[in-house]
Amino acid sequence: MKHEFHWSHLSPVWQRFWLARAPRERLVLRLLGWVVLAALLLQGLWTMLHYRHTLMQTVPRLSQQAEHMAVMRQAWQVLETEKASRPQARPELLRQEVESSLAPWGKQIDAQWTPDNALQVRGQVPFAEWLRWLARMHEEHGLVLRHAHVEAQGAGVRVDAQLAPATTP
Repeated sequence: MKHEFHWSHLSPVWQRFWLARAPRERLVLRLLGWVVLAALLLQGLWTMLHYRHTLMQTVPRLSQQAEHMAVMRQAWQVLETEKASRPQARPELLRQEVESSLAPWGKQIDAQWTPDNALQVRGQVPFAEWLRWLARMHEEHGLVLRHAHVEAQGAGVRVDAQLAPATTP
């Protein structure tokens, strides 16, 4: 069955243009129209295949990231639970424990408590011992560095730091 072209769908300007063409020109224009339509369809198909390929690469990576985030969220919840269950030390006990942990350094280090319950530490200590002490203060007492100035000096480091109890965000 041959598809008939309906002239009634065209405006008078296009009808005059079409009728002014020779039969051979009409055939070429129809073929050109089909070629352009096929090119547009192929371009659309290629674009869809390209985006499909991109999504096929992206979705597994995003899935892995989502799984990793779920694991990290669980780990975070465990840490928050541990933090909430840890009893808060009374300030006077905290001060005694921190000062006793500084005792091995003797007069090499000077520690003073500020009115806002922060610990100001100054002195010269071996760097590795300083880092271990900071980690222990954080793990055992929840103290975090507010600021620190650490400078290499001799066999150790000169430290000027302030630690304070961690606050919940």
